[in-house]
Amino acid sequence: IGEVTFGQLLRQLRTKNGLGIKRLAPELGVTYTYLSKLENNEVGPSEDLVGRVARSFRSSSVRV
Repeated sequence: IGEVTFGQLLRQLRTKNGLGIKRLAPELGVTYTYLSKLENNEVGPSEDLVGRVARSFRSSSVRV
């Protein structure tokens, strides 16, 4: 069993919570094209972005 990448986890969280890529990107302060590249593991996240993603999905209305 392989490891789950940040991109895979991000996509799982986003889709599980019914968020489109174009809706989530501005909330995280990135473009939707960059978010797509993250989800496809074409680029890696900065530590700052990892923190923003964690805060975004920490909301009680979000399923993890």
